Amino acid sequence: MEPLTPDALREALFNAVDEGDLDHLSALCESHEQAICDAFPGWRTVPEPFRAGPRLRWYIQGLTSVAQHMAALRGRPELFAALTTVPDDTQELLKRLEQALADVDAFAAQGRYEDAELAARAALLEGKGHKGGHQAMLTGRLGECLFHTGRVEGARAPFEETLALCEESGDDQGSLAALFSLFEVHRYLGETAEAAARAERIADILERLGDADEARAFRRRAARVRAGEPRCRVVAIVNDRPVELDELAGLQGSVQFIYERNRPELRVSSIATEEGERLGAAREFVRALEAFRRGAAADRHNPSPVYQAGVTCLFMGRPAEAAELFRKTEELAPGWFRCRAYRFLAERIAAGAVDPEVFALLSELDRPDLDPTEKARRAEQALAKADLGLLHLALGDALAAQRKNLEARAAYRRGLDIAEEPDVRTQLLVKLGNLVDDPAERVRLYRDAVALGGNLLFAAVARLSLASLPSA
Repeated sequence: MEPLTPDALREALFNAVDEGDLDHLSALCESHEQAICDAFPGWRTVPEPFRAGPRLRWYIQGLTSVAQHMAALRGRPELFAALTTVPDDTQELLKRLEQALADVDAFAAQGRYEDAELAARAALLEGKGHKGGHQAMLTGRLGECLFHTGRVEGARAPFEETLALCEESGDDQGSLAALFSLFEVHRYLGETAEAAARAERIADILERLGDADEARAFRRRAARVRAGEPRCRVVAIVNDRPVELDELAGLQGSVQFIYERNRPELRVSSIATEEGERLGAAREFVRALEAFRRGAAADRHNPSPVYQAGVTCLFMGRPAEAAELFRKTEELAPGWFRCRAYRFLAERIAAGAVDPEVFALLSELDRPDLDPTEKARRAEQALAKADLGLLHLALGDALAAQRKNLEARAAYRRGLDIAEEPDVRTQLLVKLGNLVDDPAERVRLYRDAVALGGNLLFAAVARLSLASLPSA
């Protein structure tokens, strides 16, 4: 057989591996055994044209398979040994980088992002020039530290570098993670076109990896982002997967509804909010309010600390301040939890139209340890102080839990007679619809709830219920 140049021999060998032609691979290894052994040390350095994408995978797979074949069938184990032997100093470096990754993750899990960032930067400096997976992961962790402490723009460069490192090494899963991080950076900064482009690149990789369903989901997500996501909407979780409300038709399985915003939540803000919730549960309202203010300052787009601050102000007897905080919540995330109903209540209390004690009575009705009979008694006690739709709603819920459907329907109807606030009216319409006997009335009530949309979750429930009714 005519001698081949080292590059031509490498090309023939790697193509045989790629095509699964074991007979041709075996013939090449037999005919060019010594030439392969002589050229192999040079092949261990990946040439520049092969350092990214499918060509890198072709190269690495070919190199590894040739070394394995030479060891198993030609009695030349030194090639494979050269691939798998790591110098002692490199092994020590890898151990230190592995420990650094564990430290960064532990610090981040505790909310100690300053320590996590310092550990990531120190490890990156030590591993400079080493292009292993640890370097990509540490760079990604640095981006996460910057992102979740509010330095979102600064997180862009580390995530871009992580993406480049993962693409260079052919790490598809790492590329997907880096692209998703960049997608979230663009969403947070309001860069919708850029975010949509990242989602489409994610879909391309998923499609190539054979995950067609997830690829389609990301293409739909790209289209939604490009069109402009609502600041707050409700999506369904079906079989552990998020599904848009207009995609529910025909899907089987349990359904849970959750709020979805157009921006991710920064972790440093979430930590402060969680602290405030713990303090509020302990009735340390002054300290809780301070924690919520820190959470709002850490992430100016996050509605959670603003909403919780409003609830805290109601507990503290500061209804006017609470009403303003609920108004701000509505600006950040229209329809967020009870912000609409609570704003209405706070304004009525501030105007002197409702006894301040009513909110304390109302919040007691949320206690999971109260049995339905006691909840009904307390709801009636509160109704003696204020004729509010929220209280009729609570009474109807307590009666329905006791299977007193006639009385529950009456409570919901009384609530609809006087409820002015769309959030509460939406809930009353759906809950009454669940209990009425007349199918035509049920359809009408659900349709009214969807059209009103004052409470996003209950409007979504009404929409799903209508889809299940043949008469609708």
